[in-house]
Amino acid sequence: MRLVICGAAVLLGAVGPTVANPVVEQVFSELTFDVIGWRLEMTPWEELSTWFLTTMSDTAEFRPDVPLEDYLVVTQDDLLRPLRIDPQGDTLRIWKPEWFPNLPVDELIFGTVEGAFIASPPPGYSISTSLTFYYLDASPTMGAPNDSLNAMGDIHGIVTDSLGTPMEGVRVVYGNDIMGNPIFAMTDETGEFRIHNYARLQYMSVQAEECPIELTSVQIWPDTTVEMSIALDCEMGAEPWEGPAYHLLATKPNPFASGTSFLYALPTPADVRVAVYDARGALVKILFEGRQSAGRHTVTWDASDIPSGTYVCRLTTPRAVLTTRCILAR
Repeated sequence: MRLVICGAAVLLGAVGPTVANPVVEQVFSELTFDVIGWRLEMTPWEELSTWFLTTMSDTAEFRPDVPLEDYLVVTQDDLLRPLRIDPQGDTLRIWKPEWFPNLPVDELIFGTVEGAFIASPPPGYSISTSLTFYYLDASPTMGAPNDSLNAMGDIHGIVTDSLGTPMEGVRVVYGNDIMGNPIFAMTDETGEFRIHNYARLQYMSVQAEECPIELTSVQIWPDTTVEMSIALDCEMGAEPWEGPAYHLLATKPNPFASGTSFLYALPTPADVRVAVYDARGALVKILFEGRQSAGRHTVTWDASDIPSGTYVCRLTTPRAVLTTRCILAR
């Protein structure tokens, strides 16, 4: 199967998560729909008699006799009343009110809902979870550990300048390894690149010398090649920009227990947005948004009400987007 996407890149802000509450623990493992209804695989750490599920239109409590299993598959029969989950798109949350009355233990936003983590699953597919992202699986493993069988896909893209000239040597960054080093594909002499990854909502940073960094995203589908074209806002052979670089200089302290500061430098006056995102790409807080002068600047993040985890600070200007990771550990 081959899906074709034409035109310029889609900006992260237009399709990515924009608002999300932090979650306490990963409980949802897999969700699928069939002719009977929905099935939800969970990995709870205790019995569910006081827990309940919510969607954008419904609420339902668990029956007191739901068994505690490693890969518990929940259906309507395990709830005190029917729960509607819209297969086209919904926000599914699980709550434990006596512990966290205003904070979901876990949440899954999918499909047509703004800020969705993943597309809605076609018939016979499931939404599965990894440690840090959701992906589509064409061969669900309900009641067993998730795997990558029939859950991988490909991106075949071409990068051009604003005049349509293919660009060689462009770096398309699509992740980081366990050491924080970027994982990327390079365009060849025809401007083409390929990425093989889980069938997830794939975010990419397209980086070429003398060009503004372009952020883009695309949904990968299982056993499918997605075709895309990315046009950068620059021209091959144009006069390069000679100014000094943008820098995210430091995060101090890092790791941190309750608050930290981000230091950055601007080569020229610019409209600036400094924001923090969680490991799933959901916006946590905007630290600064406005115009700033050239030089060094500092913004402080008070994370005293935020759960421990890995977070990303993103500095966005009209000419560059830079990110750095920080660890909140209590």
